[in-house]
Amino acid sequence: MVEINSDSKISSLQCGNQIVFVPKNLIKEYMVKLVVNKNAEKENLLLYRVKTTWNKLKPSGFLVKVETRDFLVNYENPSSMIEVLAEECRNSLKTIVVQLDNFGKLEQLLNFQEIVATWNQIKENLALKYSGDIVEKYIKLQNEALLSVRHHYNAPFR
Repeated sequence: MVEINSDSKISSLQCGNQIVFVPKNLIKEYMVKLVVNKNAEKENLLLYRVKTTWNKLKPSGFLVKVETRDFLVNYENPSSMIEVLAEECRNSLKTIVVQLDNFGKLEQLLNFQEIVATWNQIKENLALKYSGDIVEKYIKLQNEALLSVRHHYNAPFR
């Protein structure tokens, strides 16, 4: 094992010179700021909070829960139909639970069925509240995204 001391932080290199990440029940919160249409006349900001909770699994790996909340558009609550629609579609991914190996590589999405069940409820509510091409497009894109994830995890999807 080789120890690297940088800015009073020590990382360890082992297992073929790969850096091993060793959090201990680590909980972190972040504010995410995405710039949409940066080169357009009017750019929009999407902001939301992310909370990550890391737990060590035995004998190896990590269980990571990623939660999002407080979705804002240009520092305000979504107000236009398209903003509200985007937020409602995003709500199916409010909580994601994954298993990572010791090097941070994704091994498994653990709550896929919950995500699909939440999306199916949201989709039913959207059909009751809205109609039109834009809503159909959003639903189609979200279905395609979930089908893509299902492909990687061989999970049933309806």
